[in-house]
Amino acid sequence: MGRAPGPNEDPFYCLLWDDRQVSHLSVETDLLLDEPSTEKTDLRRVRIVITVELRPYDVTYFNLGFAGS
Repeated sequence: MGRAPGPNEDPFYCLLWDDRQVSHLSVETDLLLDEPSTEKTDLRRVRIVITVELRPYDVTYFNLGFAGS
């Protein structure tokens, strides 16, 4: 916890402060049918779509809208 991004981690995204709050994780892969890049700098690039479903740990009157299903 509390680690800063390294010099080569730009952009750096953080969803949660503590990874122990994640209760479920799944990965789905697919093919991106796009023209291949000829530049060496593009060989490490990916396109990623992240979908997050939020649910409160402690349900209160103020977060009741997120507690559905």
